Amino acid sequence: MSLLGLIKENHKTVLFGFITLFFVGLGQTFFIAQFNYHIISDLKVTRTELSFVYSLATFLASFNLSFIGSLLDRISLKKYLAMVMSLMTLGFILLSNAFNGLTLFIAFYFIRGFGQVPLGMMATTTVSRFYGEHRGKILMLIGFGRSISEGVLPLLCIFLFSYFSWRESLLYFNGLFLALMLPVLLILVPLLPTKEVYADKNSLNNSVDVFTWKDAFRLKWPILVMIANAFVPFVMTALFFQQDTIAALKGWDISIMAKSFTIFSLIHILGNFIWGPLIDKVSARKLQPFILFPFLLGIILLSQIDHPIIVYFYMGLVGLSIGLGGMVRNTFWAEVYGTKVLGKIKGMDSNIIVIGTSIAPIFYSLLLDFGLSVKDILYLFIIMTGFIIILYFLTYLHYKSYK
Repeated sequence: MSLLGLIKENHKTVLFGFITLFFVGLGQTFFIAQFNYHIISDLKVTRTELSFVYSLATFLASFNLSFIGSLLDRISLKKYLAMVMSLMTLGFILLSNAFNGLTLFIAFYFIRGFGQVPLGMMATTTVSRFYGEHRGKILMLIGFGRSISEGVLPLLCIFLFSYFSWRESLLYFNGLFLALMLPVLLILVPLLPTKEVYADKNSLNNSVDVFTWKDAFRLKWPILVMIANAFVPFVMTALFFQQDTIAALKGWDISIMAKSFTIFSLIHILGNFIWGPLIDKVSARKLQPFILFPFLLGIILLSQIDHPIIVYFYMGLVGLSIGLGGMVRNTFWAEVYGTKVLGKIKGMDSNIIVIGTSIAPIFYSLLLDFGLSVKDILYLFIIMTGFIIILYFLTYLHYKSYK
């Protein structure tokens, strides 16, 4: 089936997923980090204190994800989305009125706990569950929402900061979120499929009815894949949250970091045109070992070259890896363990990812406090990337033997 034909047949699902994944950006570090300078200045907190509060809130919120993911297997999408939207809105209202570390913590808890993963998990799980042999292409199409948000939201921050305070800007973002997501909730969600639309030719026919943390550790390989999946979000959360230290090391204006997200978004989008159809053709399992090669090259370039133009190459290469990694992660579990408990498994996977992203900012800050330079930290990330590439190849060899 052609891509246009696929869009025509499934335009409601594509529109639902696109809008939903666009607003996932509101809970991501690349967006929240745009407010760091203003929060530090207004609330008179240190960077390490802000990193600690942000990390702790994210860490504690991560333990909800296994349960929240299981809700996708048990309740209607309409109830699920209404819950997530309400709690995200509460988070933005609290953050816009934050006056000390405690109110920051509570606000970050709701924004990170419900804006970072549950919103996106709803869209990707729906597609992975019902769209079988075409799930890669549908994930590609809805993934443009996330990619575009990565390019648009930082620039929109720059625009709003020129006219409004950071607190007012947060409320404008929340207003935009509600204005577009309420029609999704009330109009699109009731029209989505509730049974399989296309069969899955890449399935290992190893569908399970129950999957728990005990199963993940007993089988060993699922937990290893989850740890590997958490690596790029861990590193990029650290680098995005502390992007001003990179700019200072290189002698760049901090605005170049926000502008570079445009290239990140563009390459992410262009890459998805390749990854989606390729996943449907050869399976996520076969592509998994190659996720990190562009990422590795990007970190190497960032560590070695100081010219400002390198930030665009770095962000483009990272965008390629993040695009492929996201699609593979959203497809892999359905291929290997079926779709009956897909929400639960993806929630568990997300739990590990968010634990990683929660400790990343404070991990980076502590390394700086212990005397490591930004360049030293980049070298450490390069070495760690090599180990994760090896782990992905080992997991590929394991799951290859399933057939």
